[in-house]
Amino acid sequence: MSARTAVVCFAVLLAAGVWACAATITVISGDTRIEVDAETLDSIEGVVAYQGGGEDNWTDPVSYTGVEVEALLNAVGGISEDDTVSFVSSDGFYRTVPATSVTDPFGGSVILALSAEGEGEDWDEAPLLVFLPPDEVFSTEDLTALLGPTYSEGLRSAKSLLVQNVAYVVVNYGGQALSADDGDSSTVLSVVVAGEETDYTLDALERIGLITAQASGANSAFFYTGVPLASLIGETESDEVVRFVYEDGRTDVMSAGQIRADVPSILVAILKDGSYLDSEHGVLLVDTGVQGSIAEIPDEPVVVIDVPGIYEKSTLELRGSMQYSFSREVLESSARWSGAPATVCSSRSGLVTTYVGLPLWRAIAYVDDTTAPVGEGIVFDDDAFGSNAEGVTVTVIAEDGFTQSFPLGLVARDDRFILATLKNGLFLDFEDSGTVVFAFDDSVELPEGMKLWSVKSVVRIELTWAETP
Repeated sequence: MSARTAVVCFAVLLAAGVWACAATITVISGDTRIEVDAETLDSIEGVVAYQGGGEDNWTDPVSYTGVEVEALLNAVGGISEDDTVSFVSSDGFYRTVPATSVTDPFGGSVILALSAEGEGEDWDEAPLLVFLPPDEVFSTEDLTALLGPTYSEGLRSAKSLLVQNVAYVVVNYGGQALSADDGDSSTVLSVVVAGEETDYTLDALERIGLITAQASGANSAFFYTGVPLASLIGETESDEVVRFVYEDGRTDVMSAGQIRADVPSILVAILKDGSYLDSEHGVLLVDTGVQGSIAEIPDEPVVVIDVPGIYEKSTLELRGSMQYSFSREVLESSARWSGAPATVCSSRSGLVTTYVGLPLWRAIAYVDDTTAPVGEGIVFDDDAFGSNAEGVTVTVIAEDGFTQSFPLGLVARDDRFILATLKNGLFLDFEDSGTVVFAFDDSVELPEGMKLWSVKSVVRIELTWAETP
């Protein structure tokens, strides 16, 4: 999983797109840098409808409540009319405007909206840069008049001025790094509890509080220093599920009781005998308890720890010459497979999504003939995959009944077609995607006339033959 930049003093929930500390905003002007709790400032409410692309393309009027940008800038000494102001979102996107558009916005106000009427608690755009004209409409013509030709160039509509999830307000921004962390600002661990993700840098982990203990086991002489797992995931019941994603792409599912997740002896270690674990400053899950855990903990840097709110049981059914099924735990525990999971990249509307999971043909090997792989977990047995794919059709079936069929020859022994359990480094959102997503890599060249789509919430794979095998 690629490292993600953590914003100091913020818990950024990237997977869900939700801002955990929406009211905390960093304001920077030269060497002056402050973090403002926006909820301590007077709030401003206003209604506005934005013009999109086209003369008649308007959003519905929305009532926003937030804090005035000028009040935030006053906290760092204000601005002059020759300055610029940039609004930088949590993902690094930013929009720059002249100071006059903030201090004299045609008799209206410029705010960072923390709430929007009718959007509910799940509104995921806060803090949102919003311009509030007195007449409650903001057209593309207004945009040009407010910003001038230099700053409005390339903006196709008034909606282009909206900036979601504003993390920084910066005077005269030059594109420099904005993190105040003098140490390594790369995310080394993401912790997801009941769907809410928090990204940790090494420094952030160290600030939680470290303990040092010797690893369990008669042959162990190493002392590890780290954060108790319980400090990161909170109290757990013994039957709760804890999932892990390791640096090598493998995943594992264990019960909290198996790894004694509720006691301080399980460490997310950052030091081994006083030295960082590796040049990448990774972290390792280590048991320092006297009795040790029931489950075997892989000796591999961990990059994600995930505790689902509710772990729904499910199965993937396989039907062909015979029937077989994989439980959700087996599919999500690739650390126990005999082979490695595959990774594919899929592009759509300019957005690249990375999926990791079981090559489809490895699953088909269990039912394509009367010879199935033998062993626990998922066994990668090349000989168990039938060599004759002629006349065989694969049908992928989703929970809602959607089906997609294609020749077995298209996917035979090709790791670019997978049954994914990870999306962009995190386990799938069960409510949105189920346990398994059928996905394939952009490098796949389909036969002329064939169309193929990814499929969410896959529950069954079926093989059919043109003739009885």
